[in-house]
Amino acid sequence: MPAGIVTPTTRAESVDLFREWVGGDDPTAVWIRDHVHELARATLACWCPQPGPGHALVLAEMAEVAASWSGQPGRGSGRYRTERSARRHDRAVSGAGPLRLEFVLSAARAEQLPDNDIELAIVGRSNVGKSSLLNALANRKQLALVSKTPGRTQLLNCFSLGDGAALIDCPGYGYASVAANKRKTWQKMMEDYLLTREQLAMILVLVDGEIGPTELDRQMLEWLRAEVLPHVVIATKHDKVKASKRDKRKRDLAEACQLDKSDVIWVSAAKGTGIDRLRSLVLEWLR
Repeated sequence: MPAGIVTPTTRAESVDLFREWVGGDDPTAVWIRDHVHELARATLACWCPQPGPGHALVLAEMAEVAASWSGQPGRGSGRYRTERSARRHDRAVSGAGPLRLEFVLSAARAEQLPDNDIELAIVGRSNVGKSSLLNALANRKQLALVSKTPGRTQLLNCFSLGDGAALIDCPGYGYASVAANKRKTWQKMMEDYLLTREQLAMILVLVDGEIGPTELDRQMLEWLRAEVLPHVVIATKHDKVKASKRDKRKRDLAEACQLDKSDVIWVSAAKGTGIDRLRSLVLEWLR
């Protein structure tokens, strides 16, 4: 306990005293404020080596605390963020219809993205169905352009949900026909975004349910776990798996991703399977 502070007798007093101290000029307190997100991720890594949806809630709460310490207007602080967060909460509680997604811009670097309050990232192998899933979530056919040629998503594409929330569609990986230097550029763009974006609450890792996780999918999951980044696996193309083989495919896919069967969310953009549930989860992660 820092010098001059009376020893607290209750949990509430402990919290109040800590907030008072950490908001001051003590060098240690300043360092904590500047590194709150790194501290949160390090703490989560000690608690649980397998990140899940709960990690996003902890990181979001840490971001709220950091915002209250900063005292700076704008993203992540003040009454404006509180009101927008409350509206997102009301949306989540009221139920999930089609998400009101609107394309905003494409960015070559994370710094070029809008200054959102909170974001979800969508990553996955080329041709896994990212654009189709975005269209299904919004119940719109041309929100995200669907191409028969893999590798068309080459930038960070921002889709706003309003009230400071956004989905970021990242470049697909694994398309061999793209030049090696271009693939490296995409990889660095995505890594920089995923590692440095403080607004990032959850990463949706799309895996092709018809063929299962590829080696690149497994590498992505291993990397996310090593970096202690909150993520969830979404298995696409549920309709492409024969009904007689679905139970086995679900078990096999989850095992290959080193997850329990119940941890994988299955969807079909073509048939609408699992889309309502995923909409609800998206709103929950963005609260």
